[in-house]
Amino acid sequence: MRDSISYRIAAGVVLTLCLLVTYRVIHTLTGGFPEGFGFSDERYFDVTLLYSILPGYFLAMSGISAARGQLARDCFSVDVGSSRFAMITFTLLGVVYGVLDFGLVKDQELSTRVLEWTLRTGSGFLWGCIGFYAGWRVSQGIAMARAGRSESINLWQRDHYRPVARMATLDVFVTMGALALMPLQSLSSTFQWVYYRPGLVVGIPMAILLLLLPLLGIRAATARSKAVELRAVNQEVTEYDGDRVGLELLLAHRERIAALSPWPLDMRLLSRALFYLVIPPAAWVGAALVERLVEQVL
Repeated sequence: MRDSISYRIAAGVVLTLCLLVTYRVIHTLTGGFPEGFGFSDERYFDVTLLYSILPGYFLAMSGISAARGQLARDCFSVDVGSSRFAMITFTLLGVVYGVLDFGLVKDQELSTRVLEWTLRTGSGFLWGCIGFYAGWRVSQGIAMARAGRSESINLWQRDHYRPVARMATLDVFVTMGALALMPLQSLSSTFQWVYYRPGLVVGIPMAILLLLLPLLGIRAATARSKAVELRAVNQEVTEYDGDRVGLELLLAHRERIAALSPWPLDMRLLSRALFYLVIPPAAWVGAALVERLVEQVL
């Protein structure tokens, strides 16, 4: 497992370097954008830097996600897998969106068309990677939600499903980490909200979905076991005819069961997931503040 993680991390680094070199070579061969075109060379370098790093980032993190996912799948009594159809569908949707995200300018030189199509292709490849990762994790989350409903939950051994919660928390981290890298596209240009809106619109809902989906089935099964246990204890309380000390023990046991959360998330994992959700906005605000400070100093 560790070898697989190391391999994917190394492959992610190589992919990033290859993409970065390719974008720079294309820019050198075409001579860059003409004066007054509306898309500067500095903007090209910033955007292609993001287009180079994020695909490698997802490839590297997929190794860790796969390892955590395997530990989570081992918690279930039935086989849990991901849907190839979902991965292909999400990937194609991402590619189409990324390619259409750039509008072409008519009546321009061949070199400028090459640069524009480079950006469109890079955007399509990036969003295709995002779609593939999302399809993989969402389809696996749906499979876990279905499998979890049929699980027989022992209320006193709920740590058995802790790997599922850890996997879901990691998926939030991966998603939020990608959003935190988005300021790379504004290193040499003014901070503009329009550059961050697609990532925010897709990333935040996706992070919440990836956190909740794998846990929904376990939550339902835990709630069912909790209701069964409460009915049994209530029956014992109703039929109890012993001393008050024994009755107090039964009532305390009932309160303890009633206080159990059906979610397989403890406060440590929940606080970590919530912390991950605020990383990208903090990074974006920090980037904007640094830009404003640099402008005032210069």
